[in-house]
Amino acid sequence: MDTRVVTRPTRTAAVVTLMAIAFDVLVFQHPVGIGLGPAGFLFAAVVWFGEWTLSIRPTSTARILALVLAAIAWIPTFRTAPPLTTFTVIAILGLGIVCIRVLAHDDLRTWTVGRYARALGTSVLAAVVETFTFLTEDISFGRAGGRVGRVLVGLLVVLPVLIVFIVLFAGADAVFSRLLDDIVSIDLGRFLAHTLTVAALTWAGIGMLRHALRVETSAPHPDPCPRLVVEATAGLVAVAALFAVFVAIQFAYLFGGLDTNTGLTYAEYARRGFFELVTVGALIVALSLAVDRLVQGIERSRVVDALLTVLVAETLVVLASAVVRLRSYVAAYGLTDARFYAAVFLIWAGVVLVLVAAMLLRGQRSRFALAAFVTGIVLLIGTAAVNPDGVMARTNVTKYPVDVGYLSSLSADAVPSLIGHLDPWILCEMVEESGDWRSFTLAQARGRQALRDAGVPCES
Repeated sequence: MDTRVVTRPTRTAAVVTLMAIAFDVLVFQHPVGIGLGPAGFLFAAVVWFGEWTLSIRPTSTARILALVLAAIAWIPTFRTAPPLTTFTVIAILGLGIVCIRVLAHDDLRTWTVGRYARALGTSVLAAVVETFTFLTEDISFGRAGGRVGRVLVGLLVVLPVLIVFIVLFAGADAVFSRLLDDIVSIDLGRFLAHTLTVAALTWAGIGMLRHALRVETSAPHPDPCPRLVVEATAGLVAVAALFAVFVAIQFAYLFGGLDTNTGLTYAEYARRGFFELVTVGALIVALSLAVDRLVQGIERSRVVDALLTVLVAETLVVLASAVVRLRSYVAAYGLTDARFYAAVFLIWAGVVLVLVAAMLLRGQRSRFALAAFVTGIVLLIGTAAVNPDGVMARTNVTKYPVDVGYLSSLSADAVPSLIGHLDPWILCEMVEESGDWRSFTLAQARGRQALRDAGVPCES
């Protein structure tokens, strides 16, 4: 176990605090927009110049992840679809945590899926508990300033609590509130929100940085010998047999178009069960990972590998069935957020299943985990490039009657495709600016320009 501590803790604390302030100014307290891009660039700059900023020599893996994070952070500048923004923020958080985790050492090429999960879990825990150790053990003020430094640390830790008490007392007593207003004329609620945000980001950042220097650097212990192979074989045979029956039904009735004798038309039959089949695909990926991790061990079982290969092939047919059902859904009812992003997940699940057969079943756990991680990031960038709300708008305007209520709920990304289909005042509301430069998006600017080109100028 590597027991190093932060080499220059005072500088580290200062840099992390300045980053937290910058993130608060650029990203928080207002809608996500262009401000996220500079915040991601700042994070990448701190990582790339880690020897000067944090006194840590960053790994090449951390630098690559930081660049990817910086690129993804610009997605909300170009796209305003709320689900896409949510997925982008989640991806940034995950990339940021992994980047900090491998900042000083380690290589993702050796990571398994389980190690990704452990790294995320331990890093989140470290964000909560490690900073206290950093403040009490790592920071040194020298003999002369030791007592003063400890007092300052205590005041720093208790500052957020003091602010909460001040706000509560101001709300409970008018005289105290007036006295406070005479001393400081600021919006206490807003000040509290910004202070707590900066404090939380600083605390979490320092904790994860300290954890990144103390994680185990030795090679992982080898897996135990194969076990439960007979039990796993029996279970997989049962699951594969069930899937075989379902696949046979799909070929006969869904792909072949035979009469279902269920009282449903072919279209009604095809539209049923899409989301359930997407869930099936996700569960099979999880089952493959569990069997590989808990049963296979170092020496692989050819029988288990063969059964998993059959199960993967059957699941790919099930996912193809889900694609057919999705097309029927869209043909009948149009395209919605849930259907679009479920289709995106369907694509990723199919790719991961192919990776299971190509890598995981050949004993290449680390390569599989990294490939699945990379394909997820690529799929997110590809989804942003496709413009989901634009696709939904172009699809749904061909349906009759046009669902004006749903189309008007889409983001500014859809406006160029909706001109001539919705009332101009609705389109102008969809591209309305937030009034804060940090929330500016090119999607809103393009929408306003498209409306002006169509002779529909919106009042500013």
